[in-house]
Amino acid sequence: MSTATVHAPTLRGAATAHPKVAGRARRSVHDTLVVAQRNLRVLVRKPPLIIPAIVQPIVFLLLFKYVFGGVVGVATERAGMEYIDLLVPAAIFITASFGMATTATGMAQDLSRGVIDRFRSLPMSQPAILAGRTLADTIKAGLAVILITGVGAALGFRPEGDVPSLVAAFLLAIGFGFAFSWVAAWIGTLIEGPEAAMAATLLWLFPLVFASSAFVPVDTFPSALRAFAKANPITHFIDAIRVLTLDVPGGTATVPTEHPVALSVAWLVVLTLTFSWLATRAFKRGR
Repeated sequence: MSTATVHAPTLRGAATAHPKVAGRARRSVHDTLVVAQRNLRVLVRKPPLIIPAIVQPIVFLLLFKYVFGGVVGVATERAGMEYIDLLVPAAIFITASFGMATTATGMAQDLSRGVIDRFRSLPMSQPAILAGRTLADTIKAGLAVILITGVGAALGFRPEGDVPSLVAAFLLAIGFGFAFSWVAAWIGTLIEGPEAAMAATLLWLFPLVFASSAFVPVDTFPSALRAFAKANPITHFIDAIRVLTLDVPGGTATVPTEHPVALSVAWLVVLTLTFSWLATRAFKRGR
């Protein structure tokens, strides 16, 4: 028996397998886009679902600028930075991350109403159900980030970074929204009821945001809280946006983290891989 004869079935099998893999990949991408389109249409038809995610960061921005800015901004001005410049990158992060509450509530609502069961009965890629949800919410987060940046510019925010740095800051903010949407998708698959899912999402996010460099320099914190704030990944995320938009080096008084951009990218990879796996695993197991 010749070598060609021995290996011919193997070669034919490999040639057959590759189109199947490519076909499944194309179907997964198509199904993801269809589910994302469906979720975006829901937001268009029901604007109240997206309004809180946009209004809340604007309220934070106005509140800290005009109510607390006179007192809190003193420490920032001593460090040579306008308080609005410290504040807007934090608002950008909050806009990108707090929007994930709609991911958790949307998943929990679809599960409770039987929508997910109907999806599961269809000949479609099951991971696309989660991926479409997170993709739609990431697009929504991108639009909200543009809006909050415009509001910040109206209040006096003037980014000093070059164009590539500003684009990188925008992409990083979108990356935050994408990673945190997977966190919320995981929560939404575990907790029954949209209200409970939203509460579970915001319960841990609020303390982490306020125990970070979001609103005040971490040097003003007590020593134990200061150490936690410097290790807090949200501090790294917000400082990365400040470094890119304001052209300030890491490790300064206003940006306490060394190499915040690299740390943020590392956190994004870890969060996305970890919680996309957890969410997909929980989704396949079902509620």
